[in-house]
Formats: sequence, C-alpha cells, structure tokens
Amino acid sequence: MFVLIILLSIFGLLFFGYPFLVWVLSNIRNNPVRRSKTFPFVSVIIPCYNEKKVMESKIQNTLSLEYPKSRYEVIVVDSGSTDGTTDILEKYSNMNNIKVVKQPKRLGKASAINEGLAISTGEIVVLTDADAFLNVNSLEALIENFADETVGAVVGNVVLGGDGIINKMNSGFYKFFRQNIREWESKIDSVSFFSGEFLAFRKHLIQKIDESAVSDDLYILFELRKKGMRCICDERAYVFERDVETLRGQINHKRRTFVGTLQAFIKNWDILFNLKYGFFGMLIAPAYILRMLSYPFLIFILSVYLLFYVPLILLFLLVLASLITIASRRAILALLYGVVVQIAAFLGIVDYLTGNYTVLWSKKGK
Repeated sequence: MFVLIILLSIFGLLFFGYPFLVWVLSNIRNNPVRRSKTFPFVSVIIPCYNEKKVMESKIQNTLSLEYPKSRYEVIVVDSGSTDGTTDILEKYSNMNNIKVVKQPKRLGKASAINEGLAISTGEIVVLTDADAFLNVNSLEALIENFADETVGAVVGNVVLGGDGIINKMNSGFYKFFRQNIREWESKIDSVSFFSGEFLAFRKHLIQKIDESAVSDDLYILFELRKKGMRCICDERAYVFERDVETLRGQINHKRRTFVGTLQAFIKNWDILFNLKYGFFGMLIAPAYILRMLSYPFLIFILSVYLLFYVPLILLFLLVLASLITIASRRAILALLYGVVVQIAAFLGIVDYLTGNYTVLWSKKGK
C-alpha cells in the first residue's frame, strides 16, 4: 500500500501539480503582451500532401479572412501529391496574391515550408495546415501580438471537432491539460509546445527550418526562445480541425508527435535548467519533458502493481461519467483519454530510440 501511495502521489504531483503551479504563477507574475491593430505584410504558407478533399475549401477560407487583402499573400506548397491536389491548385496559380509551388517529390513538411519561405515577402510568416480552418478574425488576432517587440512567435487556439466518444475525450483532454496550460505559460514566459495548425513568426529570425526536424513547430519554438524572444499563445485566434475518428488513428498521430518532441528536446538539451532563458528554461521546458517521459512509465508501473484493479477503475469511471453532470463527465473522459496519450508516448519513445520514424508526414491518423 505504501508503494501505491508513493506512485499515486508522484503521478498526481506531475499531472495536477504543474498545471496548478503555472496557474498560480500566471496570476502572480502576469507578463502581458502589448497588442495593437497593425497590419504588417504577411505570408501565409500552406504545405500540403494529398489534400484534394479540403484544398479548395482551405484556399477559400484563407482568402476570406478579415485582414486587408493587400497586406497578405498565400503560398501553397504541394509536396508531391498524387491524388489530384495539383489540379485544384492550378486554378489558383494565376491569382495575384496566391503563389503555388510544386515539389516533384515528397521531402517532408520542413522542406515544403522552406520552399515557401524562399519566395515569401512578408514581414510575418504564418504556417497553417491544409485541413485546419481559421476563424474569420483569427489572422488579425494573431498578428496583433507582434506589436510587442519581445514576441517572436504566436500560436493559435486549436478547436477539435468530431462526434465520436474518442473525439470528445481528446477535445476535453486538450482543453484541460494542453490549451489552458499553454495560456498560463504565455503569461509567465513562453509556451511549452506549438501547434502546426496555425502559428506565426518573424521571418527575419527564422529564414530556414532544419529539414531533419520531425516537428517543425517545436524547431521554431526553440530557435526563437534561444534568441531571447517570447513564444506565446493567443486564445482568441481560433483554428478548427476535424479530429481523428479512431483510437488507432489517435495513437498513431500522437506517437509521431512524441517522436518530434523528443527529438527537439534532445537537440536543445542546453536550454533545460538554464537561467538565461528565464521561467521557460528553469521550469516550463524541464517540466514538459519530465512529464512526457515519466507519465507512460508511471502508468505502466501502476498497471502492473494493481493488475486486475485498473480495468475495474476505468470501468467505474466510465459508468460514473454516464451518470453525472456534463462538465464532470467531460473532465472524467479527459482523464481517461490521458491513458491513450501515455500509450502513444511510450510507443513514440520506442520509435525514437529504434529510429522507426521519418520526416515525411501523412494524413493524421494514418
């Protein structure tokens, strides 16, 4: 029983202690960002691969944003698509504010982004996925943050859509344990992770991305924080994305995310516990990698220790979730989804250690 109490205490401290700590710090040491409605010229880069089903909608969505049309360009980089995506892009290739780049071969997302960066003319570069759709005022909200000279990059607020139980579990988990934490971290220093669905950065600070990077968004985050810039989240800048529908798809998507996270932290180990990088170096980044590495092993040890009791506990929580209020049900489902995340984390760690990964990206959940 003593061992069980110790294990549960460590798990609870990591799982709930850190969110509570950053929430407290965000109220004590609130470092607000100076925002202003300025309209610098922006280059919106959309890397894509086999996105025929959503490409037309994505371009129309990007062109309909509430931002002066003369103040942004759209650059679509097709990374060797084979499903007819290029035929759709051909219709837009002659429009004044749209540039289409065709890579004859798939070389990875970072490579596609670099192709866009090479021809971009914007002061600010915005990256967005082909299957992620922006709220009409999201671009304006994101760009307002660059009025603050200490801000190097800003990430939007991802809203996950889907009707299945696994989608509701993921949505709750993301909101409670990812987005809320990211908003609190922004007030203290910089966020612990970025989302490739919608982010922006100052072009003069990053003109090329390491093409060996699995997670281009984390590469940007670390590069800019090392240059002394804050990397923050703006909760007003919504981006909508259809979530992966299957449990297997969720695990496959997240295990790749964990590979990219582990790769980025190992390449930037010198930022950890480094006073030079403020709260990000001393607390935010170390806590993120510690939680990522320890959660799956703690769950495994707890599962072995409890053996037959874990399935009963999960069943109890599921039954309880069906009986109580909607808000409480979402919280319980989010906690249950945490188990799925840790399975993916464990597999991601194995993938990284065995070299079972590639920079080539595919549809989420494949």
